Amino acid sequence: MKKEHGSRQTARNGTVYAETESQPQSSKMFVDDELTFKRWSLKSDRVVRTASVLYGLEHENEAAELYARTFGRNVYRVGLVINPSCAFLGCSPDRRVLDLDTTSSEWGLLEIKCTTHTSVTECDYLQKPRGNGGKLALKITHSYYYQVMAQMGLTGSSWCDFFVYATSDYHLERINFDEQFFNDMMTKVTNFYFSHYLQC
Repeated sequence: MKKEHGSRQTARNGTVYAETESQPQSSKMFVDDELTFKRWSLKSDRVVRTASVLYGLEHENEAAELYARTFGRNVYRVGLVINPSCAFLGCSPDRRVLDLDTTSSEWGLLEIKCTTHTSVTECDYLQKPRGNGGKLALKITHSYYYQVMAQMGLTGSSWCDFFVYATSDYHLERINFDEQFFNDMMTKVTNFYFSHYLQC
């Protein structure tokens, strides 16, 4: 679609630490400031300043404001989320969303991807699957799908709005939580953590 110009409840199985409007602008895990992204590995951590990372950090607020204004939803900044049932994992959703018009749970998440592409049709992680009426959708085999599914599972959210912000248009789709997908993913992650990571 073309661009326009011009407190939270307890999670189902976890605890969420959210910012209020008076708190600092940046609270994301692995972010030291607005233009610094820290990537952690098994052996060490180092600062990564790729063009795509910097672009995303610079335009995230703009994208969130467009989403909220266009769809009439309230968005709230979120800090690091730790689920007590698996405290070795954490996530930091881009925003917490209050959607009063939905027929399901009013609270959900917002994941923002800012791209330098002119159109979202150029993004390789989006496709037009059969039976979707020719509409773009996030590939379920892509790491972004695993990301949003993990965020929903760890925060106890039933849905996440996936918002792609290109320079001339945007893409929005609501991804619903898939418990079986999340459980399968958690089995693999848990096995990796305890059987391999802790052994290093």
